[in-house]
Amino acid sequence: MIVAALRSAGRRAGTTARSRNFTASSAKAGGHGGPAYEHAEHMYDIGSMSNKGLKFGLGIFGGLALGCAIPVIAVKFQQKKAQG
Repeated sequence: MIVAALRSAGRRAGTTARSRNFTASSAKAGGHGGPAYEHAEHMYDIGSMSNKGLKFGLGIFGGLALGCAIPVIAVKFQQKKAQG
């Protein structure tokens, strides 16, 4: 009786394992050989960017300024709240 139950469970386990398949849909936009940026073809064409040094310099300086200013402002705020 136990052997029969194990056999039927084995058969059921085998069929469910075979019925599960990996499925994936095709690429909607782009894909292999398609345009990388559909609506902005020259978005990341850094070589032909005008004022490249100015733009990157301002971006790096702005990020550095924010990275230094936010913790200083947070500490001042916490100390002000702790004073009462």
